[in-house]
Amino acid sequence: MKSFVLSFCFLSCFFVQAQELDWPISIPSTGADHTILFNLAQQITLNDIPIEDSALIGAFYLDNDGALFCGGLGNYNSSSNFTIAAVGDDSTTENKDGFEVNESFVLYIQINGIDYSLIADYNLDPPFTDTYSVNGLSKITSLTIVEVSEDLEGCTDPLYLEYNPLASSDTEPSSCLTEIILGCTSESAFNFNPLANEDDGSCETVVFGCTDETALNYDSQANTDDGSCDSTIPGCTDAYAFNYDSLANIDDGSCQAVVLGCTDVTAFNYDPLANTDYGSCEAVVFGCTDGLASNFNSIANIDDGSCVAVVLGCTDSTAFNYNAQANT
Repeated sequence: MKSFVLSFCFLSCFFVQAQELDWPISIPSTGADHTILFNLAQQITLNDIPIEDSALIGAFYLDNDGALFCGGLGNYNSSSNFTIAAVGDDSTTENKDGFEVNESFVLYIQINGIDYSLIADYNLDPPFTDTYSVNGLSKITSLTIVEVSEDLEGCTDPLYLEYNPLASSDTEPSSCLTEIILGCTSESAFNFNPLANEDDGSCETVVFGCTDETALNYDSQANTDDGSCDSTIPGCTDAYAFNYDSLANIDDGSCQAVVLGCTDVTAFNYDPLANTDYGSCEAVVFGCTDGLASNFNSIANIDDGSCVAVVLGCTDSTAFNYNAQANT
C-alpha cells in the first residue's frame, strides 16, 4: 500500500516547491518512541540521479499552529537498512512536541541544503503500521522524491566545491565560488597539501628513516629523514688484513694480506715483499765469506772482496826454506 506523506498545504498539487525546514542536531526523547525502519529496495533518485549517502531524512509532525517540526531524523544509506526514532507527544506539556497516536509521518529529505518532500511505500503486514503508535514499528520499502516544478538554481560547474549535480541553472552572480584543488588533505600525511580542499586519495603515511642515498644506513622506504644517517667511511674492513681500518664501515676492496719478513731496508735479509716485520732482520757484517780463504770471517754475511787465497809453505823467516808468499 502506498501512503502519500505530504504536508497538508501541498495536497492540491503533485508538483510542489522545495521547502526550507528546521533540522535539529538532536531530538530529545519524550519517553515514547516509534521506530521507522527503512528497508529500501532501490536507491532514492532526484531527476534520475542517485542521491548520495548520509543525506538527512526526517519525520515531521504538525504542531498546534499547523507548523512542521522534526520528530525524528537519520542519515540515508543506500547499501543497508537504517532507522529513525520518531518521538511521541509529551502529554505532560501544553505544547505539542511530538507525534500523536495514529498521526501520519510527514517525510522530508535534505539534499545540498534543499529540503524535498517524500512519498513512502509502507509494508502494512503486522506488526507494521503507517502511523505513529507508542513503541510501534513501521517498515518503509521505497521512497520517492516529489518533483519540483521550478528549475533548481545552483553551481553547475563540477570544478567548484559548490557544484550541485541537480542544479539546472546558475545564479547571477555565479554561485560557483571555490575552485576545487585536489591533493592530500590529511595534516598527518607525508604529502599533506595545505592548499588542497578536496582529498584525491593520494595521502602517504610518514615513514621515518635515513633518506641520504650516500649514507651507510640509507632506507629506500623512508620519506622523512629522522637524522639517523651514518656517513660512509671506505677502507679495509677485514680485521686480519695488513691494512685493516677500524674506522671504516664500507669495504673498498683495498685489503692486503699479511706478509711476514724483514722490513728494514738496511738489514742483510731485507724482504721487499714483506709488510709485517717479525724481528727476523739481521745486521750487515762485511768481511771474507769464502771458507777456503785464509782470512775467512764466519760472522761476515756480505763479502767485501778481502778474501786471501791459502798459500802453503814455511812461514818462519829464519828458516832455510822460508817462503815469503806462504800464509799457511
